[in-house]
Amino acid sequence: MNSNSTSNQFHNNNYNMNNTYNPNTNNILKKKYLLTETEYQKVKMNEQNSKLNYNSKMENIQRTDEKINRRFYNLSLQKLFHNASNTYIEMINEFSLFINKPNKSFNDVMNIFVKNDRLIYVGILFIILAICFLFITITR
Repeated sequence: MNSNSTSNQFHNNNYNMNNTYNPNTNNILKKKYLLTETEYQKVKMNEQNSKLNYNSKMENIQRTDEKINRRFYNLSLQKLFHNASNTYIEMINEFSLFINKPNKSFNDVMNIFVKNDRLIYVGILFIILAICFLFITITR
């Protein structure tokens, strides 16, 4: 190999040996593959929308899986008792705020019982109280 051919391998097609730009050389890409700036922006926007759509679908799948796992019948007993005790503490705090409230309504009381997943834990509390009262009446 001569030194001339070796140096030509490392030069860009649009530059000559003196490293000056020669616009007359043919472009590697054909004209049909060249994009205008607006077409390029459209392509990039479509790529971003595709990524965004994919990420939102994955996030929705993850959230539904988390929601299913948080359902009370999928919880362990330890987690169920922990959630129940936190719910009862929150309810007691809201009842204390309700007592000091000047305008009281029955709807506010019902909202304290049914907010979020509290209705399930209120039902569990009523079942436990019923069983306790059953044992009290049986032992008399």
